[in-house]
Amino acid sequence: MRKSLETVGKAAALCTQKFGFGEVENRVKYIASWSGGKDSAASIILAHENNEPLDLIIFSEVMFGKDVSGELPEHMEFVKNKCIPLFESWGHKVKTLRAKKTYLETFSGNQQGENALEAV
Repeated sequence: MRKSLETVGKAAALCTQKFGFGEVENRVKYIASWSGGKDSAASIILAHENNEPLDLIIFSEVMFGKDVSGELPEHMEFVKNKCIPLFESWGHKVKTLRAKKTYLETFSGNQQGENALEAV
């Protein structure tokens, strides 16, 4: 149990550092993992309409190559130009994450470095 609590504490500290929550607080953080699709967007809209707490919305963009998104252009247009501005206008913090390695780097055998997420 103690080991689990230490792990949770380290994860909270990393989340604080990566996503700018400030000091680690003794409260639950409400984070929505948002795919940019209708179901996860509807969950965020419902949370907003019902005044549910929401500290952070995370969108993970898969990159095919260094400058080429793995997402459809229309999807990224919707995410970047419609949803993110709307969620931010409601006062929600939105972060886009990308893996340090692209799809091509991951599956072409070019396996250099550690595959970790970074905020964009």
